[in-house]
Amino acid sequence: MIEPLSKSLAAIEDAGFTGIHAYPEGLMANLTQVVAAVEVESLDQAADTVTVRVTVISPISIGAEECENAALEIARALYQQGASCTMKRCEFLSSANLFQSAIFALYSGAL
Repeated sequence: MIEPLSKSLAAIEDAGFTGIHAYPEGLMANLTQVVAAVEVESLDQAADTVTVRVTVISPISIGAEECENAALEIARALYQQGASCTMKRCEFLSSANLFQSAIFALYSGAL
């Protein structure tokens, strides 16, 4: 596994949330809690950086506010692991009946 993925999963767990590898589109499990799915967004060998996309997902029963709060906590934990983070606002996915917020964690010196 690529080290930034391992670091991201560890940071998510340290923040008290469940971290999983991203599901292929349309195969999301029936969620009952907030989870964070990780995947490599991009690799830049010339710059020696890896961007990990962390998608914080919340079932509708838990709500958007909890999704955003979890995303903020996870972004803080990723930052403490050495990532530079940007975060998108929470959005509702009507096709999946879920809320999601994306975090992009940039790791330098990762390759």
